Amino acid sequence: MKSPLFSRHQPGGVFTVVNETITTGDIWFVDSGSATGADGEGYGRNPDAPFVTIDYAIGQCTASNGDIIYVMPGHAETLDGAADITCDVIGVKIIGIGWGSNKPTISVDTEHDSTAVISVSVDNVWWENIRFVGVNTGGSSGVFDIGGGADHCTIKGCDFIETANTLELCVTAARGVITAVTSVTAVDSLSIIGCTMQGAAAGNDESFLCAADGTAGLTNLLIDGCRIIGTFADDAIQLDAGTNVNTPGTIVNSVLANQGGNNVVATLDTGAVFFLDNLTLFGAHSTTAPLVGYNASYMGQVYSCEPGAFGDNGLIGSTTNWGA
Repeated sequence: MKSPLFSRHQPGGVFTVVNETITTGDIWFVDSGSATGADGEGYGRNPDAPFVTIDYAIGQCTASNGDIIYVMPGHAETLDGAADITCDVIGVKIIGIGWGSNKPTISVDTEHDSTAVISVSVDNVWWENIRFVGVNTGGSSGVFDIGGGADHCTIKGCDFIETANTLELCVTAARGVITAVTSVTAVDSLSIIGCTMQGAAAGNDESFLCAADGTAGLTNLLIDGCRIIGTFADDAIQLDAGTNVNTPGTIVNSVLANQGGNNVVATLDTGAVFFLDNLTLFGAHSTTAPLVGYNASYMGQVYSCEPGAFGDNGLIGSTTNWGA
């Protein structure tokens, strides 16, 4: 009987059984808690002798080979400098194993550096099922920087967590927990799927997603199935910085809330085309609706709720510049 499963003898003596419809690339393992692991030759192929850092594992991958790095339950790393993890190998997946608080955890401990702790500079990078926790008193500078031309990046099923209002994940002006750095070349097809952010109620993050000042912006952005709750000094989704033209974009099946800062949930380029559906929005701005700058957008089932109100579902089917 034919099967997509394939048994492979990896260096180091371990056999891996891989569904070859997913990848035929190399399989690597990372586990900081292993007493028999190390970043070095002869490690990483076997979960009993894994690498101990993600950045080292990325460096062992082959570009466009379909390599997958599995990060073990309970794995923990602290990143305290800009681009401590550099995703510079095309087509690598980093997948965490585990659920809840047992997901692999990256603690973000930067001072206010100009760049985030993870830099993505090439195409087809995939992060999945990792927890990112702010631990720096006074706030950090962000988790992901997606560089111009680093296309088809996917961030899936990741959790962004703040446990106190002094431990924000991004307090740097004009930046976000995820920042598209697009001074010359656009970031195409960034997908943020099934992610959560639980920001501190009295925190002061700048934004969750920001297209930084530039001339190119984001094209074909997808936000799907996310629950983003925080207190953002800027908007939770900030897509009108500088001269960016962020279009087209799709935001669907999500809950987006800005609990304070007297700011809105999302600001979109007025010249962009966005498709918005099945959204619940909560904005804390005293006079402005939670969604602004979207006169070229198409909306259905967009439900907004202002402070002290039960909500207003008048946006259903609207294609007007409501709230701008």
